[in-house]
Amino acid sequence: MKTLFGLFAFCAALLSYPTQSYADMFSAAPTLEQRDIKGATIFESEEVVMLMIDGSAIESTKHLHEIFAEALKLPTSYGENLDALFDVLTDQTLISKKIDITIRNGSALTVTLSEDTVEALLEVLNSAQEADPSHMSLMYWQ
Repeated sequence: MKTLFGLFAFCAALLSYPTQSYADMFSAAPTLEQRDIKGATIFESEEVVMLMIDGSAIESTKHLHEIFAEALKLPTSYGENLDALFDVLTDQTLISKKIDITIRNGSALTVTLSEDTVEALLEVLNSAQEADPSHMSLMYWQ
C-alpha cells in the first residue's frame, strides 16, 4: 500500500510540475500548390518542385519536354532536348528549388517513345541526380 501511495504521489507531482511547450519551435508543413497538366501533376512549394509524370499519358518526346518546361518554369529558350534538360536540371542558378521527378507507367512510356529514347532520358535524369543528389531526385516505376 505504501508503494501504491508513493507512485500516486509521484504522478501527482509530475502533473503539477511546470512544463515548457515547444510547439512554437516548429513551423507548419509548407503548403504545396498543385497544378495538373496533360500527362503530369506538379506540386510546388517555396523549397521544392515535385513532378509526377504519367508515362501512359505522354504523346511524344515534344510533349514530355513541354511538361518539363512548364513544371520547372523554364525560359522560352529551353532547347527541348536531352542536353538542354541536363543543363537546366544541374544549374541551380536557373532552378534553385529541389527537384523531385517521379515517372510512373514507364512501360507505357517506352511503347510511345521507344526503348532507346526512354533509356537516354533515364540516363540524363540519373546523371543529373548523381551530379547533386541534394538538388534533384528521380523515381522511375515500370
